Amino acid sequence: MANKMTAPLMLYYEQHDLEFGRNCDIDEESKELLSQLLSKVQKIKSFDKNNERWKFWVSVPRGTFEDYAELRESSDYETQEAFVESWKSWFPKEVYWYEVIIVSVNGNVLILINNSTVLSISPEYQAQWDKRDFSDLLVFLLDEVEKIICGLNAGTYNDYLNSVLPYEYRNGTILRGKLWEINSEEKENYCGSLSAKEIEEFASYDKKLAVEHIKEMTAQLYYDACAICYTAARFEGIEGMTSKQMYLRYADNRDGGLSTIEDCSSEAFKKWFNLSDQDKWEIQNPSHMWQISQGSTHTIICLYVGVDEKGYYLALSGGEHCRTEEIVRMFNALRANGLPVYYHPHEQITKALLGQDEVGIVPCFKRPFLYWYGGFKKSGVVSFIKLDDDEFTEEEIAEIIKSAQWFDISKLELSQEGNG
Repeated sequence: MANKMTAPLMLYYEQHDLEFGRNCDIDEESKELLSQLLSKVQKIKSFDKNNERWKFWVSVPRGTFEDYAELRESSDYETQEAFVESWKSWFPKEVYWYEVIIVSVNGNVLILINNSTVLSISPEYQAQWDKRDFSDLLVFLLDEVEKIICGLNAGTYNDYLNSVLPYEYRNGTILRGKLWEINSEEKENYCGSLSAKEIEEFASYDKKLAVEHIKEMTAQLYYDACAICYTAARFEGIEGMTSKQMYLRYADNRDGGLSTIEDCSSEAFKKWFNLSDQDKWEIQNPSHMWQISQGSTHTIICLYVGVDEKGYYLALSGGEHCRTEEIVRMFNALRANGLPVYYHPHEQITKALLGQDEVGIVPCFKRPFLYWYGGFKKSGVVSFIKLDDDEFTEEEIAEIIKSAQWFDISKLELSQEGNG
């Protein structure tokens, strides 16, 4: 079979990725080719010492317009010229790169291309009719793995990859201030409409300065603190509302029963506050206590109440990766009202607001926000970009590449079998 792999066909596989946990079945020819691939790739050392997992890079040419036309309906375009322009728009580069991951565990096999699961085989799953043909992809991967093994045997592969892998597929960091010099919109994206005065007010906070704690806490005092936050952060639709009404509109109602106790009683608050989570469950679901603005893991904003020997205090949470503008205004307003409030990432976010920290650069086929959940090689990085033409001009990308610090590309090694 001719090994003809082009970017349009690779895109076809990426776009037809399997949903999480979904398996597929393949025809007999593909099964034989997959067996050959698994046998061959074992000559390369797995990147997971406990499992059979391999990760490597492959490149393919853009191909011709005919390659693109095979996978697209010309009827979707009014003219042939528009069809051709579509091809050039989708594939403006001569060569495209792909990160391939192969996993083989107890007969289960996964093949991922640029994070898309294109093949997932399980011994327990056998389709009656839908047996897919992956022969073109598997022939291509067999050939590429063979080239890698030859390069590793010759001792040239890792240097070769380092010299040819484009920077938009790599990981690195750039000083935030330098990024702002290159693209001023990045500053607006992070700081929003915060003024220099607001940023300076936030940055000037000295956590060593003692602030008198609250001696007698009530639910009403907490609602009032929330109202200060909502007002400062310019939440919509709060005009004419009481502080509790604001809280009930924007906070998560799974608050363990806080909103059910007597508003102005310090004894009621103390009794409720000291209840165990199990006891709170008897009143109301407490799984989202102190969440004053709902959202996902990194978009929620919380205003916690804590207590120590000095009394009650408040602690803001959120804003590390997004909604920073709102957090800054909430924090400044709570302090301006004399409330004892802490924000633990204060130093980190101050550096970001002043452009003094680093922004992570991730491969162009990955979604930057997913790195909020971890996985980046350097700690303390809260913002991420990819070198994408949709975000930056070619000139800006060139400047970023020159100004960035780039991580080493993971090196491949031969396994004991490959050395044998």
